[in-house]
Amino acid sequence: RWSPEVVVAVDAHLCLWEYHVHDDRMLEQASAFMREVAAEADRLGDKRCVAICQYALGTIHLWKGDSASALSELDESLALHERVGSAAGMAYTLARRAALHTLADAIDLGWRSVQEGIEQAERASIRDHCLQRLYGVGIWNRMRAKDTARVAELVAKGEALLAAGACPSCGVELYPWLALHYLEQGDAARAAQCAAHLEGLVAKTGNPVGETVAAIVRCGAARAQGDAEGQREARRQATELMQGAALAGSGSPVTYLFERMAAAG
Repeated sequence: RWSPEVVVAVDAHLCLWEYHVHDDRMLEQASAFMREVAAEADRLGDKRCVAICQYALGTIHLWKGDSASALSELDESLALHERVGSAAGMAYTLARRAALHTLADAIDLGWRSVQEGIEQAERASIRDHCLQRLYGVGIWNRMRAKDTARVAELVAKGEALLAAGACPSCGVELYPWLALHYLEQGDAARAAQCAAHLEGLVAKTGNPVGETVAAIVRCGAARAQGDAEGQREARRQATELMQGAALAGSGSPVTYLFERMAAAG
């Protein structure tokens, strides 16, 4: 059984592995490594470690656009995180599951996952990390549902959370959805600020997801500001990153953002 101190340390590093997966080759290596670790942890009876590995595998499948495999891994991860009592693990996993449901037009199921995730986040040792992810996918989900009142509430909460300090990885899960909201409200300047914040986070970590999303948001902001040259350059960068990075594939939250911010024009 892990000590409380070790549990907190593990929770605090749930997001860090994402920094190091830069392309399809590394993605496959990460997948193979996670499967090996999960198998050994299962042999040793370490269910918490297995749950974390399944969360990681679910996220990798999400990036690749393999929704069915992602949901299978995440459902197993969620069950194990609940079994070992990891509120942070449940919150992270529910945020990913909410993204999958929202992507698949299962809007009500996605919102239910967001609400359940927020409940777990309030109990977690890394509450603010969890909430950055859940507020982001929650904004996306409520925008899909045309629930303007709830979108405004989540945006306000997300802005307050980021003002207190963004995690370089978890902030990547919130800024793009804020930017999409700002663009829909005709506020190109605030969307451009989101792009700048994303670029700042990426400069700290080299997070490939963040680099791609930052280029997409920059493209959307430039288009809204009438900056044709900036739009073309950001779109070129985003397209190259999506073709050569871990985000290759279809049907991911990143391709959704690309279609709405960078695909046209």
